[in-house]
Amino acid sequence: QKNEYYCNKIDPDKYLDDIYEINTSKEFRQGKRMTNSYIKYPTKFNLNYKTFNEKYAIEFYGVFKNNKLVAYGMFYFCKEMVVLMKVLGNGDHLSYGIMNLLFYFIVNDCIENHKYAKYINYLTVVDNNSNSNFKLSVGFEKYKYLIVNKELQK
Repeated sequence: QKNEYYCNKIDPDKYLDDIYEINTSKEFRQGKRMTNSYIKYPTKFNLNYKTFNEKYAIEFYGVFKNNKLVAYGMFYFCKEMVVLMKVLGNGDHLSYGIMNLLFYFIVNDCIENHKYAKYINYLTVVDNNSNSNFKLSVGFEKYKYLIVNKELQK
């Protein structure tokens, strides 16, 4: 924030050029080459926000510098669980803590505006993995959990 980065919820369709620039700002991430789904120009998301409610929604959040999107996160809200679907930052801005700012904003938004959200899932945390180290550094913890379909129990 001291470097004038800030966060907001976004409509991703208004930032396709910036999303493409973010996606292609680094050839490799976590030691792996970026996949075709990231290096192709993104298609419109065409989210119809009117079809969602406070328990079920897809939200996009963005980090900005001088009104330019430099990081984004896409989250699916499903009752008590918020699932990270995609999160990425522009390689030229990562050293400024933009991903930490993004997660800080998302967690605060969940607390203030999504009264049903109690858990945020950032997929898996694996020992000795740079992405897992980042997850732990922003406050995520390892958990084992089992989702049981009540219909299957009958």
